[in-house]
Amino acid sequence: MNKGNWVKRSDLKQALRGLNNTCRGGSGVMNHNNKKKNPRAKALTTTIWFTLLASFFARELAIIIAITTASMNVTISFLIFISSVSIAAATASSALLSHDGLKNDLFPEILRDEAVARLYELGKVSDADGYLERTFLSPASIRAGNLIRTWMEDAGLTTWMDGLGNVHGRIQPPNASNKALLLGSHLDTVVDAGMFDGALGVISAISALKVLNVTGRSRHLKHPVEVIAFCDEEGVRFQSTFLGSAAIAGVLPVSTLQVSDKSGLTVQNILKENLIDTTEENLSQLKYEADSVLGYVEVHIEQGPVLESVGLPLAVVKGIAGQTRIKLTVRGSQGHAGTVPMSMRQDPMVAAAELIVSLESLCKRPQDYISSNGPDGQCNAFSIKSLAGSLVCTVGEISTWPSASNVIPGQVTFTIDIRTIDDIGREVIIYELSNQMDTICDRRSVSCIMERKHDANAVSCDAGLNSQLKSAAYAAIKRKTGEDIGDVPVLMSGAGHDAMAMSHLAKIGMLFVRCRGGISHSPEEHVLEDDVWAAGLAIHAFLDTNFYLVSKQFTAIRARRWIFINTIRYWKFLENDISIAVMEFFSSGTFPKGYNSSFIALIPKTQNAKTDKDFRPISLIESLYKIIAKILANRLSSVIPDLISDDQSAFISNRQILDGPFILNELLSWCKYKKLKVIVFKVNFEKAFDSIRRDYLDDVLKSFGFGDKWRGWISGCLKSAKGSVLVDGSPTSEFQFHRGLKQGDPLSPFLFILIMESLHLSFKKVMNARLFTGIPLDNSLTISHLFYADDVIFVGKWDSLNLKIILKVLKCFHMASRLKININKSKLMGYGVHFDEVETEARYIGCATFVAPFSHLGVKVGGRMERIKSWDDVVSKVTSRLSKWKLKMFSIGENLGAHGNITRRSPWLDIVREINVLRSEAKHINVAEKMNHPSLSCSYRREPRGGIEEEQQNMLFSRISGVILPNMRDRWIWSFETSGDFSVTSARRLIDDSLLPKRDVQTRWVKVVPIKINVFAWRVRLDKLPTRLNLSLRGVEISSIICPLCNSSVESASHLFFTCHVARLIWKKVLRWWDLDENMIDSYDDWLLLLKKIQLPKRLKDLFEGVCYVKWWLI
Repeated sequence: MNKGNWVKRSDLKQALRGLNNTCRGGSGVMNHNNKKKNPRAKALTTTIWFTLLASFFARELAIIIAITTASMNVTISFLIFISSVSIAAATASSALLSHDGLKNDLFPEILRDEAVARLYELGKVSDADGYLERTFLSPASIRAGNLIRTWMEDAGLTTWMDGLGNVHGRIQPPNASNKALLLGSHLDTVVDAGMFDGALGVISAISALKVLNVTGRSRHLKHPVEVIAFCDEEGVRFQSTFLGSAAIAGVLPVSTLQVSDKSGLTVQNILKENLIDTTEENLSQLKYEADSVLGYVEVHIEQGPVLESVGLPLAVVKGIAGQTRIKLTVRGSQGHAGTVPMSMRQDPMVAAAELIVSLESLCKRPQDYISSNGPDGQCNAFSIKSLAGSLVCTVGEISTWPSASNVIPGQVTFTIDIRTIDDIGREVIIYELSNQMDTICDRRSVSCIMERKHDANAVSCDAGLNSQLKSAAYAAIKRKTGEDIGDVPVLMSGAGHDAMAMSHLAKIGMLFVRCRGGISHSPEEHVLEDDVWAAGLAIHAFLDTNFYLVSKQFTAIRARRWIFINTIRYWKFLENDISIAVMEFFSSGTFPKGYNSSFIALIPKTQNAKTDKDFRPISLIESLYKIIAKILANRLSSVIPDLISDDQSAFISNRQILDGPFILNELLSWCKYKKLKVIVFKVNFEKAFDSIRRDYLDDVLKSFGFGDKWRGWISGCLKSAKGSVLVDGSPTSEFQFHRGLKQGDPLSPFLFILIMESLHLSFKKVMNARLFTGIPLDNSLTISHLFYADDVIFVGKWDSLNLKIILKVLKCFHMASRLKININKSKLMGYGVHFDEVETEARYIGCATFVAPFSHLGVKVGGRMERIKSWDDVVSKVTSRLSKWKLKMFSIGENLGAHGNITRRSPWLDIVREINVLRSEAKHINVAEKMNHPSLSCSYRREPRGGIEEEQQNMLFSRISGVILPNMRDRWIWSFETSGDFSVTSARRLIDDSLLPKRDVQTRWVKVVPIKINVFAWRVRLDKLPTRLNLSLRGVEISSIICPLCNSSVESASHLFFTCHVARLIWKKVLRWWDLDENMIDSYDDWLLLLKKIQLPKRLKDLFEGVCYVKWWLI
């Protein structure tokens, strides 16, 4: 294994071919012999212009060019040419898709002017004269809801009011998933309120969705988006907050319906007055199911001065502070103010004052009073740092009794409001306050009573949503101001929001908007018009970037598939450069910085994945690294069968996934026949690939005889690995991998089974020492375990000692390799053992139990497998896969010109089969006989009625009677070819002559783009596309025939693709990248004339024409 220079060009070609097969739908690392071309993969090789992922390709080029600095040869020139063409198309594409080329790409008319006008209009809807007041389902609240519904419908949303008065508006894209993203805030206000609190969140969301609707992108969202204007958040009318959002989240108590306002009307009475029939029985129907909601995002004014002080319009909220409200009563001795000496007084007012001052000191400098582990040193979950910047304490009300100027009070009552993002920290503060209260009250000889009136736990905003909102806020501010603002602030919210209730339903995110002076709940509350604009831009960017159907994660995968597939095609150009790069690694054993970086895509394991444990990380690896890893994997695969025992059946040629289940079935049948009691222990490892210690892997390789050079190559592949996680398509900052194997790396499966082989050898030593009793089948063969990658099953004689030995071996294996057993997901079965005995052992070790029959690697094990019915599941799975393959049909585009395929299509066999069915039932049908023995006799459903009908019949007979049938066998003739045989060329010529104006130009067909784009370009030429003008001419009712991109001209084909300023902008960029003169064109004929004049080799001219076709396709 440690011989000198063994990497050959044939190794490179084999590695590339293996990668190519994998990208074309091969079965993974063992699929080296799949040489049959997949037509879909072939089509994919021509989609360079369609995918337009030039940024990834340019990155790959940069790697190769960095290695090859010797000279600017033909290869580099070719690569730069391909890159320039791709970048030209990508630039044109991004100008269209991101609207960066539009003058109104910031949409001030909608996101600022219209939004501000709506805020002022909504601010006039009030129940009071002279100030703003809207409470739960008041007349003003109903008018405001109707107004919001009108604006939602204007934005293209479907609207309704639910059973508690919440107003909903929803966009349901045609190809979206069932999980909806919720946006919104509340419509109610406090008394004498400002007009931005709550309303800004609703109107910003509606405005952002209106922009998506106007630009046509709302139908391409990958999730439904719903805006909710909550009926009650402030709790003014019923002194109960979050009525609307709590009902949606399913945490509103049924008893709330019977809560009364000051006039004695209950919530249910108010609902009935507004013709809303919500009762205690159907209140639960308002609740949204958790699996139907993706998350909740709320925009809200800051209600604080931080943003104004830093001069920024937006901030992201990291969490909403938890809150405790306390009523503190101090009782002393009431007396005359002039007669009781100061030294003898038991004054509750003085004690209360000292308590209030003490509270201020405690909340300003908690570190002076509390140790890092809490007040008693026992709170290990608490850190004093968690209170920094978020702890606030307020004394809001104070009252005395009897409250006379000449009387020492007998009692003082005051309220304390404590808020912080750390719930444990809040409890620590309350504990310390209680200690200080006892000390002060004892010293002043007064009694103190502390009552907790209200508690609300802190709510943390979701890190993923926060990251997306932070990026969106940064992009919005930078696009609006043109300046780099640095980092977007992350703040804590001390006020309550609907997001607190919604956190019980889904993950939440919040965006704060700057308000003047931090004033809220006041008529002085004010938000700048440009800050309203920034909020709308941020929500628009958040939706457009993270929830658009074509995600960055998808384009990243497509980009890497493109480079692998075309490497074989362009091998003659890339051979020297890639060879030099590969040989450099095998010489030095190291990668330059950036060569072994990867994106980590999180693939859900379950349908409702919520935590990190529910996702499987798959690495999207750089091209050059994957080539080198594939070379090493190919060489390793040639020796791995000699190193790995027969107990393992994964990733090794000539070993099948069904080997394990078949052996286990036979083993259990034999044990049943022999009436043996057997342990069957299914082991589940935690994060198996991600946990392996690299020093342990190196020891294993050394033990198996791999030399220093080989181990150095493996170490170079692992130590240089860096990655960034794709969160909804956006990569996080890059980080270094320190352990584990990358899933998606060609080397990982082979290295993992070498690690598992060390477990096999360890257990074999235990067997040899007779510490464990397996299942002896005869004198020479004993089975104790079966491995398939990380699917491990131990079998042996039923004995508690046997079970303890398994656990001890696994514990030692964990200490050495860091592969840890997940005992909660591992399962124990006693075959032939009473269930109570199995349950006792399972409880002792903390695992679950299972019984036969059970599924192992997708196959039923332990049943009556000699019966055919027992294999129905396996057969149905295979049949299902075969039926899907059998039903695959070519698309219309793939059939164009594919005359050789038509005769082999299944519909002809279906027709013949039906004819045979008719014949079998004695219904003789023979069209040929009718044609060979013609007759002028006719049969009608009724006789001709004289006049014109008889005249038409006679004319028909006269024409038919003049036809002389030749005395030969009939056959179909294609009259447009002299041979009588059909050809695509003559069919195309016929179409051109019939449908196109007479000219000397044939139908154009470009090979470098997919067929569907060629067909699209053909329809552009014929003006057969459903533009707004064409739809209107065909009688289709549409709201407007004006072009939605420029809003200035009628949307016809010539305008959309040639004269619209968006099309002209893209055309200029294409010409600039191709280094061609800027010739403006107004029609397809102008474009065709220009194409004729361009002096380029035919191959380059075809590429240029393909770029033009893709430009039209994207528009």
